[in-house]
Amino acid sequence: MVREFAIKNMKSDEVKIDQSLGKHIWARGKTNPPRKVRVKMVKDEDDIVTVSLYEEAVEIEEEKEEKEEEEEEGKEDESEDKSKT
Repeated sequence: MVREFAIKNMKSDEVKIDQSLGKHIWARGKTNPPRKVRVKMVKDEDDIVTVSLYEEAVEIEEEKEEKEEEEEEGKEDESEDKSKT
């Protein structure tokens, strides 16, 4: 679907899909892909279109992961403090 969208809108037959976009689409498996994906399409001088995840979406996901990691570390620190007293 992404490839057909890029071919139609960017008017080029050569489309390359970025690895991060492919991983995002396949993350939930073959039967349950995301309904909407925000992408960035760039066409270079050789008429090759590169499709990748929209950068803001990637940054938001990374921030969520960092918050989850911080929360886990905070819980571990609390459990260590309780065990020391």
